[in-house]
Amino acid sequence: MIGNWIKPISRPSIMASVRSETLWRLGAMKAVTLILDYIVSVGGKVTSVKLSRVDLCVDVLLPDSIWSTDLLKFSVSRCNKIGIHLGNRLEKLQTIEFSTRKSPIMARLYDKPLEIQEKSNKEWMFDVWGIADVPKGYRIIRIEFQLRREVLKQLGMNSPSDLNNLCSNAWGYCTQEWLNFKDNPGKHQKNQRKTLTWWSVVQNGFMEISQPVPLIRFRASNSDEKQLVAQTFGYLSSIQALMVESNGNYPTSRNDIENVLLNFPLKANELGKGQREFKDAIELKRAKYVRTQEKLKMVIERRKEFFNINLE
Repeated sequence: MIGNWIKPISRPSIMASVRSETLWRLGAMKAVTLILDYIVSVGGKVTSVKLSRVDLCVDVLLPDSIWSTDLLKFSVSRCNKIGIHLGNRLEKLQTIEFSTRKSPIMARLYDKPLEIQEKSNKEWMFDVWGIADVPKGYRIIRIEFQLRREVLKQLGMNSPSDLNNLCSNAWGYCTQEWLNFKDNPGKHQKNQRKTLTWWSVVQNGFMEISQPVPLIRFRASNSDEKQLVAQTFGYLSSIQALMVESNGNYPTSRNDIENVLLNFPLKANELGKGQREFKDAIELKRAKYVRTQEKLKMVIERRKEFFNINLE
């Protein structure tokens, strides 16, 4: 997101959001460096970089018996609002959410494979976990903390380098001070309550930080390609069905996919969508899938050449 003002104001000139696929594939610092290099390569000047939001997470394998609303009995937190999200049939626990009124910090515990199946389609997470499937009788639960600017400043995390150096400290604050799960519900003295074993594993999760997984982009690209092929198949079959219906005696023997593809350019030309427009559309779409610094630079150079040709 780029602001339309020339002189600096209180708000940042550029806000960049780095999504999970890039973070898991490259790592946070490399992703930030890639963005900064791109800004400079197109003529921008980077004067300061600040963190506005950071999401930290650890995934843990838990027995089915632990993952239930009974967890709330053992929770100790600084939040003033707790939300529970169940499945459509109100029989499967999906998410437990801890938050404050203004929400400068928020925690979510949720069934990640279930979320992948029903919403995000991020099958590449199984490559990150190093497993093909969730073992029977277990759940993979994601513990995720969302930290906004106010909390980040309190933790001393202002810049990307702070994030790199203080990430474990921030996780320690989140899982020890802000949210904890302890035994002996109802007891008030600290020495009478001990942190549950599985939560101790979560607290120590950042001691074994996951390394970037390059395979993610391959899996994600394959997933995108399969989805687009399936959609295209549906659209082409719909177009052909409409043509048959409108032409009445259209021979059904020509309903094979090769004939449909041959007819498509004719219909596209009627809408002013010819070969040139198709090539231009491909170039625009390619920019969406660029993922490396070298490819970014190549796109920029090609655009410069394109504009020079037009000007001449």
